Amino acid sequence: MSDQQLSPQSVLDQILNVGKEYLQKGQDLAEDKLNIPEQGEERELMLNGLKKGAIASAVLVGLIGTKGGRKLTGVALKLGSVAALGTVAYKGYQNWLEKRNTTGDSVKPVHNLDDHDAHQRSKLLITAMVAAANADGNIDDKEQQELKHQILKMHLPKSLAGELEAIIDSPADAQALAAQVTDFEAASEVYIASRLFIGKHSSLTERMYLEQLVAEMELDSELVESLEAQLA
Repeated sequence: MSDQQLSPQSVLDQILNVGKEYLQKGQDLAEDKLNIPEQGEERELMLNGLKKGAIASAVLVGLIGTKGGRKLTGVALKLGSVAALGTVAYKGYQNWLEKRNTTGDSVKPVHNLDDHDAHQRSKLLITAMVAAANADGNIDDKEQQELKHQILKMHLPKSLAGELEAIIDSPADAQALAAQVTDFEAASEVYIASRLFIGKHSSLTERMYLEQLVAEMELDSELVESLEAQLA
């Protein structure tokens, strides 16, 4: 698999696809996929059925989506790809602009961005997912080390592996995440990515994190409502 195929956008696409699969088939699948043997015929058989990008997403979704009793929200059933996430956010954003009788800035959803911008936006959305999953401090030191060990075994390009490790090693808070957002289209996608892990039935701490993120990104209530309408 080429370095281009192992881009952040590729990993993000796999995260969304595998996350949807986990919700459909149950959390046991996530744990099963994480228990890849260190060596032997069984390891080879398992690896033959999984691309490295899929393994990356299995580790991410498995650790931040099933450990400590955490569950992905129903949003993950609706978003099985980068294009789905980008389309939902873009439609919500455009509907909000129409209600305001304005055209806004000329922006593109994540799946329509060029290579460099797609790389940066995808990394931002992975950062948002990890931040949301860690909103109540659910990713502990042991899980961080386990994840870094799994990333090492994936033999990803050094730069991509380093980016993933850095994101997991220091989960962003709402303020730091919002500081990376450059426009309302990106903010809309960050909101949708965060909603994969934070829903109406999440803990008070998680819901407060989402509210803080909305405030930090300066999303008004009508835009949030428009994004939620696309998920309904």
